[in-house]
Amino acid sequence: MNLNPTQQELSSGIKLQEAKTFVGKNADYYINKWSILKSSPKRINWNFAAFFLSIFWLGYRKMYNTLLIILGIFIVTDIVQVSIGIDINNAIGYAISGALGVMGNSYYLNHMKKKIFKIKNYSSTEGEYYDMLEKAGGTSWLGVLISIAAVVVYFIISVFIYNFV
Repeated sequence: MNLNPTQQELSSGIKLQEAKTFVGKNADYYINKWSILKSSPKRINWNFAAFFLSIFWLGYRKMYNTLLIILGIFIVTDIVQVSIGIDINNAIGYAISGALGVMGNSYYLNHMKKKIFKIKNYSSTEGEYYDMLEKAGGTSWLGVLISIAAVVVYFIISVFIYNFV
């Protein structure tokens, strides 16, 4: 029995069409990467955009919680650096870029799953559901601007930490 391609399941409880609607631009790239993840026990594969653009990629893909967690890690790192006098910010930055490069597709898949399951509970019609998926997912240049603003705020906090703590 062949399923309609839009009804094929990408991941547990997520249909292919739902994923395509949520991801929007470059959906085929991510669906291919997620298919590889599904068949791999390691749950890792490479994402150049996540590696090179890291925080800005997170904003572009509307992964704001992860972006804020990473900036929080940098703030805590700054406080630790000031306290012990060892510069580890570059190492942390490289580690985060590497982690996003290797695990970014997996992080994005988990982000998408959470959003889709949440939206399923709030939509009343199929049309409304797919509209909500489209708005919650996709890409956002505003997200990139939010990322830039968050980095600027981090720099201000960092200057405060290094000068006054």
